[in-house]
Amino acid sequence: TWPWDHDEVSGLVEVGAYTSTVSGAPTEQLSRMRRAVPVWFAAQRAALSVAPATEFGSRLLPAACAVAGLVSMFVWGWRRASPAFATGLFLVMALSEPLLTVGHNNRFYATAILLALLAIAWILGGPRPLSRDLPLGAALTLAAVLTHNLLVVFFCL
Repeated sequence: TWPWDHDEVSGLVEVGAYTSTVSGAPTEQLSRMRRAVPVWFAAQRAALSVAPATEFGSRLLPAACAVAGLVSMFVWGWRRASPAFATGLFLVMALSEPLLTVGHNNRFYATAILLALLAIAWILGGPRPLSRDLPLGAALTLAAVLTHNLLVVFFCL
């Protein structure tokens, strides 16, 4: 397994799965994180209610989100363009060092990437009635933003 990153232990404290003092983590961050990224907080709490709060268990959700992001973009690429495009998109994403890094860290980045990819895929998915397109696109975008606040910049630009 990969060694613990500098902020992964604080991630366990932030979701309440581990009670300890974390060196280097501001006390305010540990208590405010559940309000700052509520979607990740709820998802990781749910995942840790099933999996053990260990190095392996805490990394299941990020790994599942990274894999789901790869699979969803492959399916989206296949449906929107061609099998060749889907394969190329899959390979570029699967070999991406940043995705590999966030896919094994006990942090919210992989969940945010998955939700942002799903929102973009839905928005660019093709013509649909606005009554169906707008609510789901807005819900996916809101969930992504509530997983990582900096996605406000991504979606607004």
